[in-house]
Amino acid sequence: MFDSSTLPVHSLPPSQIELAAQQLIQESMNDPWSDISPAVYDTARVLLLPRSLQPKGSLDFLLRKQKEDGSWGSPDAYCLVPTLAATASLLDLTLKVARGEEITGDASDVSLAAWRGLDFLAHTLRDLTELPDLVAIELILPALVEEIENTLAGLADVTNQV
Repeated sequence: MFDSSTLPVHSLPPSQIELAAQQLIQESMNDPWSDISPAVYDTARVLLLPRSLQPKGSLDFLLRKQKEDGSWGSPDAYCLVPTLAATASLLDLTLKVARGEEITGDASDVSLAAWRGLDFLAHTLRDLTELPDLVAIELILPALVEEIENTLAGLADVTNQV
């Protein structure tokens, strides 16, 4: 077993960093007080990376986790951030398809999920009276909304060119 406590991580060779990370994950998975699972927000964000860097199954995970109402995450206002992130990423993929780029999944499933997310957000944000108590929500929420607006503008540009 590797003991990483004696060296700062930045001074370890890459193979030992990977080994230390795997060990940490394994220890966390075995810890009954630990709860590690894929998260919608994080998974949505990795879909913005080049396809070669996206973990296999990321898009399928995101599509499977969408709820009937078009949201992702908790049933209350805490669903805003994961829903914004998922919608932004799916819209980005939809824009890529509109530009003629290939994506990993089925383009119609991706665009349908994105539009369902947008529909949910349009109703939820319009009726929102109070932000959920989340770290940096006042930064994250506007940034994700702006990302969605920019992607929708890009989609409009591509559509107008056709």
